Amino acid sequence: MNQSGKRSSRQDTVRYFGSLAIAAQTDSESELAVQALTECSNFLKGKYAPGRHHVASVLKCVGNTYFGLHIDCVGFDRCAEGIALASAVMADESDFQIVVSMMWNGESGIEPWLIPPCGDCRQFLHEYAPSVKVAVESDARIRLHPIECLLPFAYSSSAKTAKRRLRIVGRD
Repeated sequence: MNQSGKRSSRQDTVRYFGSLAIAAQTDSESELAVQALTECSNFLKGKYAPGRHHVASVLKCVGNTYFGLHIDCVGFDRCAEGIALASAVMADESDFQIVVSMMWNGESGIEPWLIPPCGDCRQFLHEYAPSVKVAVESDARIRLHPIECLLPFAYSSSAKTAKRRLRIVGRD
């Protein structure tokens, strides 16, 4: 490890967020991950409300950052990732870089922890931000995975069109 806290290997550039190593393909990607994780953690700590807001998300696009906060109501809720993504879509973003989601229980002495997007959010990200990488923790490392790795058999508009064609053919 060098003075800047980085370790390099052939495949990954490694930085640290707390005690977790962040494995990324480039220095700029690992730095972006550290920024997103820090921003997400700070945002969640500032907005946390028991039973209402316990998950936050940060979506980084080239030049812009979008924040999302889980909104919990009686009977239904909205995920932080979808809210961040909707903000980016409304701003006509098209160059998506990384999405980070964190959960926190509000306890002092415990930092927010990284969580993966739910299945619905993975589908939204796949359709609206196909170039985004998702920060996922495994084996005490944070890795950045392309969204298609988290949703390998995603439902797509081409699948919807094929299904409609099958119904039409099946009626003949």
